[in-house]
Amino acid sequence: MTPAYGYFPLPEGEVFTHDDGVTYTDGDISAITQPRNVEWSHSVSEILMALVDAGLPALSNHS
Repeated sequence: MTPAYGYFPLPEGEVFTHDDGVTYTDGDISAITQPRNVEWSHSVSEILMALVDAGLPALSNHS
């Protein structure tokens, strides 16, 4: 089986931008005045290490 989409489709440091004129919530249905979206991919390990580096105690399995 070959995946149709890559989990991280852009090279590290690259951004994905797109315009979307509506919100994804069930709230206000009026048009968004600033529709530009900018997204960065971050792996789970990158997020976890940032939390650990910021002082979050590392989790361990105590048997």
